[in-house]
Order: sequence, then C-alpha cells, then structure tokens
Amino acid sequence: MDRLSKLLSLTCIVLLAISGVQAQVVWQKSSANPVLPEWDGLVDNPNDYKYAFEPSVMFDSASQVYRMWFTSLAQGFGTSFVISSGISLDGQEWYSGMRNPVYRVATNGFDNSVRSPKVIRDAAGYKMYYTGQNQNSYAIGLATSADGKTWQRFSNSPILKPDTVSRWDSLAQAFCDVYFDGSTYFMWFAGGDGLHGGIGLAQSNDGIHWIDVPGNPVFTASGSGWDAGSVTAPAVVRVGRLFYMFYCGSPDPASVNFSVGLATSRDGVHWARYGTSPVITKGSGWEGASLGSVTVLYRNGTFFMWYSALSSMTGHWQLGYATSPVFTLGLQNSQTTPGAFTLEQNYPNPFNPSTTIRYGLPKSSHVTLSVFNTLGQRVATLVNENQEAGYHSVRFNGTGVSTGAYFYRIQADNNVETKRLLLLR
Repeated sequence: MDRLSKLLSLTCIVLLAISGVQAQVVWQKSSANPVLPEWDGLVDNPNDYKYAFEPSVMFDSASQVYRMWFTSLAQGFGTSFVISSGISLDGQEWYSGMRNPVYRVATNGFDNSVRSPKVIRDAAGYKMYYTGQNQNSYAIGLATSADGKTWQRFSNSPILKPDTVSRWDSLAQAFCDVYFDGSTYFMWFAGGDGLHGGIGLAQSNDGIHWIDVPGNPVFTASGSGWDAGSVTAPAVVRVGRLFYMFYCGSPDPASVNFSVGLATSRDGVHWARYGTSPVITKGSGWEGASLGSVTVLYRNGTFFMWYSALSSMTGHWQLGYATSPVFTLGLQNSQTTPGAFTLEQNYPNPFNPSTTIRYGLPKSSHVTLSVFNTLGQRVATLVNENQEAGYHSVRFNGTGVSTGAYFYRIQADNNVETKRLLLLR
C-alpha cells in the first residue's frame, strides 16, 4: 500500500471514530482468490464437486487447522445440493480431495437438497445445522457427528420449519447461523412469507428444541439504499460483549445482486447497522455477478471471512477469502441505547429449567434484579451492581426451584417494574 493509500485509510478511521461509529472494518481480499474454485480434482471423479459456496469454517485449536464445510453439486449424485468439506493450514490453501460429499440426503423429504451448513462443536460432538430444500420449501435440519466427517441426520429434523400463514416466516426458514455460549444456543435465521422477510432469532437450551424470541424478526431490510429490498444469510461472531452480524442485502426483493453488510448488537436482538454502505462488494470476473453467504472467524484482533461469489463469466459459485482488523470505538449509536427504561417479558415462558430476562437502560444505573415467589419471598438475586446504558440480559436457572408461578422485579435508580414468569417441569 503506498503512502497516499495509507493516509486515506488512516483519515477514514479517524473520521469514523469522531462520528461515534461502533467499529471500523476495512476488508482486504486475498490475492489468491478464489481460494476454493468451482471445480476440484478430476472431472470424472464421482467424489468431486461442482460449485463451492455457502461456507462454514471452524479453527481446530488442537490440530491447528481450519476445517470447512460448504455447499456443492457433487458429481454422480444428480443435481441436488450436497455438503462437502475441506481442511487448510492457513485458511487460503484448501485441501478438499477427501471423500466428498460428506453429507447428502437420498430420500425424498423436506431436505431433498441440503445446503448452507453451519457447524459448531459442543460437549456432545459436532452439530451441523443446514437448510433443507424441497422445490420451493425451506426448513432447517440438524445432523450430528463425532468427528465432523461422518454425519447422521437427526431423527426429528427439521428442527425449525415454517409455521402458520400468520407468521412473518410462514413460507421459509433457512440460511441460519448458530452461536453457543456454553449454556445457551442462539440461532439467527432468514425467513419470509412471500412478500416480506427478515432475520429472526431463536434460542435453545440443548441445540435441538428452539423457541423464537418475542418481536421477531429482529432485523429487516432498511427500506432505502443497498439493502432496501432484502436481508438474508446472517453470519454472527461475538467479540467480547458485542455481536457482529454480517449479512447479505440487496436493493430490491427480486434482485440477485447481493453485497455483504454489517450490524452490531449487545444482546443479539437489537441491531445497529454499520454505516450506510456494504462492507464488502462484488469485484469482477470470478466474483463479478454477485456475492453470497459468508462465514466469519475472529482471532487475535482480526476478522477472517470466507465469502461466496458468483462468476460473471461462468455462472458458477466459488469461494473467496478476506481479512480485516477491528478497532472498537465504543457504542454510541442510538439503536444500542434505549430511549427509555424497558423490561421485556422473559423467554421462554413457561420455561424449564432456565429462561432469559432482558432489559434496557437509557443511562448508567444501579440495577437490582430479583426473583420472588407468590408469597413475596426472594428466591434469587440475579443482578445487584452498577451497569452501563444499553441493553442487558441475564439468565435465571430454576434448577432446585419448585414448579409454579414467580415474579421478577427490577429496580434501576427510580425505575421499578415487575413481571410474572412460570416454571413448568
């Protein structure tokens, strides 16, 4: 980078810091792109794949390798999407000559075609959340694995599917991302009813049974600008107390010209857009038609992104790689600080054994949040401290507490509010 480019970049960072933007993210695309091309290996190899897009990447700290699962069209398995995998030492040079595809569904069902994997690892092993597609129907399925190579479809799939016509996501639930904080699973997913869409959030205690948060969708199209028409395919990473959501947006609902934007949140529910422009856009040639789903990791002060790109030359999907340092500049956006004191209804409710309570503080306050039984006896003190302005959440674990009705009461300076919760075993 020449001196002028460095000066312009530094000036941009300083100006954004002054204006109170949450974070400055400047992406550098790899000169090795595409890092996973549309073809790999021999054309007549039945385990070979066509296309490579919709990635999910995990860094295995034990073996010091990157592992990727991605959507492809496998040779020898018809025209349905399948899921293939690869490994890399540096995130750019990928070895995918293993026995692909690693996951496909041969029987007719909700997942006649499987795509858009999101793989996480917990105490039970590997969980793959994926979009099951059957013609124009989309739902979210689950497969499990002990090693990340051999996958078994979960018997009760789909675990999340379109519900009633009155719902905002009555026709599709798809293209999800999942974050596990050690006790709670968070799933952000794209949905729509044929006319409108957005990104919703569901939570789970076991990664299998999911409950939507109140007020879904939690993120919708802006109504103007580059993401005025649709937002989809969230990819969420947490850095400290802040969630970063990278998403695909288009200027109108019918457009297939997607760019990648960024929003941030403290609680995963209330999101603030980063600036007014996408953070990464299509280039030319192999990425000249459109961008698509991404996956993002954060390590040692840097974001690492693998992104889908549609070639304007071949019409095939390939995978690119980009990196970005992050400079946390504070949370001054009005969307991350409520205008008034708020206490939300806990969810899930009824619950067993735990539930989440969320509240918003318009200014720094001393907060006391406690749970009482119907006799007015204090069962638990969840918060008793000074807290900054913004949205907060706390979990109440009812293990060891009797089934029945309880009340939670919050006091933040002069603000006092009480709501009812129900524990059912």
